[in-house]
This record gives sequence, structure tokens and C-alpha cells, in this order.
Amino acid sequence: MNRIVIILCCACQVCCTPKKKETPMSASTSDSTQLNVYSLQNENGLTMSVTNLGGKIISLWVPDKDGTLGNIVLGYDSIKRYKKGNPYFGAIIGRYGNRIAKGKFLLDGKEYQLAINNPPNALHGGPKGFHNQFWQVEPFQNNGFDALELRYKSAAGEEGYPGTLAVKVIYTLTDQNELVIDYEATTDKATIVNLTHHSFFNLAGEGTRDILDHELIINADRFTPVDEGLIPTGELKLVAETPFDFRESHRIGQRIGQEDQQLMFGKGYDHNWILNSPVPFETRDDSLRSFPNRGVCSVNGTQTRQTKFFRHFPLVPQEFRILQKDDESLWKCTIECKTHIFNPQSTGPFACSR
Repeated sequence: MNRIVIILCCACQVCCTPKKKETPMSASTSDSTQLNVYSLQNENGLTMSVTNLGGKIISLWVPDKDGTLGNIVLGYDSIKRYKKGNPYFGAIIGRYGNRIAKGKFLLDGKEYQLAINNPPNALHGGPKGFHNQFWQVEPFQNNGFDALELRYKSAAGEEGYPGTLAVKVIYTLTDQNELVIDYEATTDKATIVNLTHHSFFNLAGEGTRDILDHELIINADRFTPVDEGLIPTGELKLVAETPFDFRESHRIGQRIGQEDQQLMFGKGYDHNWILNSPVPFETRDDSLRSFPNRGVCSVNGTQTRQTKFFRHFPLVPQEFRILQKDDESLWKCTIECKTHIFNPQSTGPFACSR
């Protein structure tokens, strides 16, 4: 089972009764499937809303040091905007997160052609990827905590991928202020899979300001340069003396405007960093910080990983996997957000391990 744990540690507690409900959004869908919104809340007042369209997390409300709630993920407030806006806000991504060059791959001696939605490449599973599918959602109690189980079966040949892929994702909101995301996937034929989550985080709160003043630390000596189509070239380049060196704290906007070919290709930071390893999970010190009120998110990894940060800081662990029949793809990722003091030894967003 793959797992992402998002730990949102707050300086204060808001006493509320946990609740979980299903409500329709204030619009009708273009087909017969109703888009529903499911709400989870823990005993500390953290609340999260999720839709069955793409399993998208549409809001995550976290109190700051003064107890004021703020939504730290980007989202929309209507179906129409979700249909026509950024399709990846808060979504489950599959079958394959990130780009596949020219939408082609070779597996067991056979070449597969995928749907092209980021010409000339395939991106995030194609235009009808998991982010655009209606998932079956069942609320339940997971070890006493509010949780949602989401299921989707991707038919053989969907978007060009081989094999029928049965996927289960579980969102759990614990009273330790963790958002835990578990993934399971099984196939009846060898295929490729790279499941992930695609929330865009703004620790200052959605709609308040951009994240260019957020401070970022990434414990990585190398990154993956890309070509003009944002496909990695294969080089693992040293970050030293480049705008990609975040081994010490820098504001995201501090060097984003420099004349640098890689920044031009990515229109900012749209790259993978190779996290240094082996590093014990408890001692990772990568982080995203927002001042003065809300939060620190620490980025951790227990093995070598490519972790991708975009301009608005979605956290996307990347790992290429070939999934064989009856196998499962496994990794674990963790996020921690603090609302007051930066702790470089804290565990936090996206520590990845198999």
C-alpha cells in the first residue's frame, strides 16, 4: 500500500465535534453523475473537503497561531470552474504522474502510444486521467478517525495504458492532525504506474498572496535539467552556484527571475530535485516556511527521490514503477506543517520510502 501522511501541527486547538457529511456542489454536472462534496473534521478543528471528481481535495482549513482558520490548498467553489479551470488542483494523479516523452514507452518488447495532452507529451495520465474520473466514495471510520475510501477501475487501454488497473485511495484525518493518504493498485497485466497527489499549497492561505516570500530548504545536491518540453535530459546536475540550490534557506522568489535557461524552460521552478540519501526519516530538514502567522512544511525523504516543486508548491513525489500482475506499488510520504516555530528536525511533507 502506498501512503502519504500530511501532518498539520497547530499551535492552538479549536474544540469542535468531528463531523463527516456528503453534500452536492451548487451546480449540475454535464452528465448523469452527481459531483458530491465530502467533509472530514478532526477534534482539533482541522477540516477538509473532498469531491468524487478526481478525488480532489478542494479545501484544507488549518488554524494559525492566533486560532484563525485559513485554507492552505488552492481550489474552486463551483463545478463549472473545476470543469474549466486547472484540472489538477488537489487531484489524485494517475495512471502516471508527470510527463512521458512523446507519449510513448516500451514494456516487454511492445511500444505503447498514450493520449497526448501536453504536446508532444503525455501528462498526468492523459486528458481523461484519474483527475477527470468520478470515483466511488465511501465514508467510514479508520481506527476511530474520519476517513474516505475512494475506488476507481481503469479499463485496459484507457488513455493507451495496458492492463486493467484497480485503484483504491484512502484519505484519513486523524486527531494528531495528520492527513494520511493510502494508495493501492493491482493490475491483470504488466503496466506502468506512478500515482500521486497534486494539491497546490499556500501556507499564507488561499487568495491572500503568492508564495514568492515563502522560504524553502531542499536537502538535495542535484536536480534534473529539462528540455524545452520539460522532459528531463538525463543529466543529474549539481545545484551549486545555480538558482536551484536550496540547501540553505532562500525565498522562492529570491532568484526565480534570474536569467537562467532552466528557469526559462520551466517558467520558474518546474523541476525535480534528487533528495540526498540515505538520510534517516527523523532527521530530514527540507522545508517550506511562511511567515508571520501560518506554518512550516518540512520536505523529507528516506531514499533517493525526485521531488517536484512548481511555482505554487504542489508536492509531487515521483517514482517510475512497472507494476506486474498481482503486485502493489509501495511508498510512504509525510507532510508536517507547524504554525509557529521552525524546527529543522521536524518530519514533514513528502518523506518518501518504499
